[in-house]
Amino acid sequence: MAKKYYCGLCETSHNALKPRHQCDGCARFYCDFALRNARTAGVTTCVYCEGELSPYFLTKPQSNLIINYSHDQTSENSFTPSSIEEDKDSIPTFVEPSIPPVEINQVDYEIISLIQDIIGKEIPFLEKEDDLKTNNGFIVKEQRIIGLNLYRYNLRRLPEKIAELVELEKLYLRSNRLTKLPDELGNLKLLKELDLGFNLLKDLPATLGGISSLQTLLLNDNHLKKIPISLSQLQLKKLDLQKNPCWDPQSRSKKLQRWIDSLRNGGCEVYETPIKSYYSDIELPTSAVVFLEEIEGIIGQKIPFTKTDLDIITLKLLKDFSLGFFSSSEGILALGLENLILASLPRSIQNLNLVKIINLAQNQLEHLSQELLSLTTLQGLTLENNYIESLDSDIDNLNEIKILNLSKNKLKRLPKSLGKLRNLEILILNHNRLISLPSSLKNLKNLKILDLRGNPIWEERKERRELQKWFHQLIKQKCEIVGR
Repeated sequence: MAKKYYCGLCETSHNALKPRHQCDGCARFYCDFALRNARTAGVTTCVYCEGELSPYFLTKPQSNLIINYSHDQTSENSFTPSSIEEDKDSIPTFVEPSIPPVEINQVDYEIISLIQDIIGKEIPFLEKEDDLKTNNGFIVKEQRIIGLNLYRYNLRRLPEKIAELVELEKLYLRSNRLTKLPDELGNLKLLKELDLGFNLLKDLPATLGGISSLQTLLLNDNHLKKIPISLSQLQLKKLDLQKNPCWDPQSRSKKLQRWIDSLRNGGCEVYETPIKSYYSDIELPTSAVVFLEEIEGIIGQKIPFTKTDLDIITLKLLKDFSLGFFSSSEGILALGLENLILASLPRSIQNLNLVKIINLAQNQLEHLSQELLSLTTLQGLTLENNYIESLDSDIDNLNEIKILNLSKNKLKRLPKSLGKLRNLEILILNHNRLISLPSSLKNLKNLKILDLRGNPIWEERKERRELQKWFHQLIKQKCEIVGR
């Protein structure tokens, strides 16, 4: 009998090899297929205890040199290794259901599993090698991994075992948070392309100079103050060192300049002149361009110009404006920075003194900065699905705010000053940890929608009585109370 597990969302038993998430609180399982559909309706935490959901990785295989991934037609969205009995709960299923069968060397497989454990996310298999530059994932050729893209996985360390991917030819680690590289990286003797742009590297291992096959080396937007002399042995075709301290023409060393001159004489393309700003063709004040370029440096991608209608600010408009900015000649009016792993915001955000809506959902923010709270023209702000535990009392600076979405955070209490937001019409606080509410919220006379679902405040008898009194007042002012 094959092992099964029960999904707490679709209430169905599944093959034990099917991809799933597990609640950190009550340990219930949720199948990925049901969870993906549910998340479109706003379910991102356990429906039983509101706990966080984390990818569940099965144990690594202890035998079988080759792992053969084949599609199981009887189980939707599942993969089973054909070389292992169906009831052995031993193989993590991290590939997409649409891919063809592929055989992977066990050593390479274990390294992919190790990286998945570090980043907490699945790394998809890519069928076409041309897809590697624009998609996260890995490429397999003759059972060995030859290409790996880990773009913007918030990776802080690179495991030494990555050097055991001996057939690796392309490694893209752009836009992570790497501060150092293992010396063992120099053992990747077949590596042709290495992209380390937009990280936090302060130095490089000298062993990189031993990768004689290396043709493309991208190191832009790091903190490199010097370059190992061993790199002068490389016969590169492309090199990018822009936006590093060592690249500053005023302080560039003579040795580095001689190496650059030698590479150019050999036909290498050295990125010397900064590329024209993406935002220079858009009529924007300098302060707004500075902010956009700072954000671009953090996330490693450009913020697209996106047209939108701001005549009427709605909750749907706020949610839909996920990535981009809309502006007039005087400044940025709308900003979408959703799902970019932002742990903080640059101080230059305080210069957006005309902005009306900001979407910062699904990031890693733990508090609201004073610079953000200084944006007095803000009418809509969503901070859904972050890690915010408290609000500063200065939140009453946002005196024009009409929509405030703080759902799926870690809020336990709210400041009294929240009651001073007299223009507030929509307040979304569902799925937090609120145990009480300040009495000042009764001053929100323009409130039209209130959502308090999934908070422990409902369990407190005294608070529940106070809520009912407030609800009667809200109903009189025609406020919709969601989930009451």
